[in-house]
Amino acid sequence: MKSFYYSLSSVLAVALALTLVGNCNKAPGTLVEREDHGFRAVFPGPVAERQQSVKTDSGEMNAVHFLHVRFEEQYELSINSLPDSLATKNQSDAVQSTTEHMIRRYRGAVESDRVIRSGGVEGRDITVRTGGGGLIRTKLFQKEGKLYIVTARVRGGEETEARAHRFVNSMELL
Repeated sequence: MKSFYYSLSSVLAVALALTLVGNCNKAPGTLVEREDHGFRAVFPGPVAERQQSVKTDSGEMNAVHFLHVRFEEQYELSINSLPDSLATKNQSDAVQSTTEHMIRRYRGAVESDRVIRSGGVEGRDITVRTGGGGLIRTKLFQKEGKLYIVTARVRGGEETEARAHRFVNSMELL
């Protein structure tokens, strides 16, 4: 009977070890892949989705937001259907106004601003260091009348900033 318990505990230990090893190769977080919205991204945890409609001077703008909040960290991807009058405007206008808004709101300084590509679409990758030492990293793309904005806002620190970069880097247009 004693050998049965040793055998059973050995089998359970091996099963647990295999389970743990199997989970080591999985990317941490929650994959959100939405062909209907044309993107894929890995959030650091569970994701809430909400829709919003906003009336602007240029017309109605519908938006879908995907959001994960974790302590003092916020990870968001929003897809904004632009009114026709804005959809045809130069993409740099939306990027410039979004950058200015981030700097004003968070009293920060642009740490980097570079041109990037995803899914054959040119966009911008902007990093702002806030006055309080936090980090805001944003990618913006305009595709087929939609403005895609992926943003991570974190307090700062090696671990949270690494999580922010992983999230923003994971976003791809399909």
